Amino acid sequence: GTVTITGATLTVTAASSAPAITRQPLSQTVSSGANVKNVRINWGDGTTPQNLGAITSSASPQHTYASGGNYTITGTVTMADDSTEPPVTAPVSVAEFGVSISSTNNTPSAGASVTFTGATVPNTTQVDEYVWDFGDNSEQERTTGPSVSHVFTTPGTYEVTLTVVPVTGGSRSNTTIVVVS
Repeated sequence: GTVTITGATLTVTAASSAPAITRQPLSQTVSSGANVKNVRINWGDGTTPQNLGAITSSASPQHTYASGGNYTITGTVTMADDSTEPPVTAPVSVAEFGVSISSTNNTPSAGASVTFTGATVPNTTQVDEYVWDFGDNSEQERTTGPSVSHVFTTPGTYEVTLTVVPVTGGSRSNTTIVVVS
């Protein structure tokens, strides 16, 4: 999203769906004109609003949302004569998701193929890449689909980690334990 200040006019725009992932920064670009004393950005999540001061050209404040949800960003301009322009608002939706892993067998015999399937919870996240680490010193496997098969050649306990990278950036991981006999 963007906040643009031209003279005494403040415009706030933000994408209406998932411009940020939980705990990842949401950046705003702010530019101002003459006679601006302060630009105040309220991120809409109950945290202390940011006072940006008199912006002479532009600034890019960032904010990290603690949880997913729908928020309203409000921008307010205070002019040099202490008059305040009407606030301008824009909705922003911050996506939050978790990662789940299932397998066809968490206690396979050495040499048996195990199929793992990853999913985002809720299952509405557009995924760019699934990164699988099987914990057995084999090379990580990167896939565009949620399922992958792997053969553990040596008995032991392995921590399988799935990292999901959504198209909007950021990532989430989860692990499951596989005991190979």
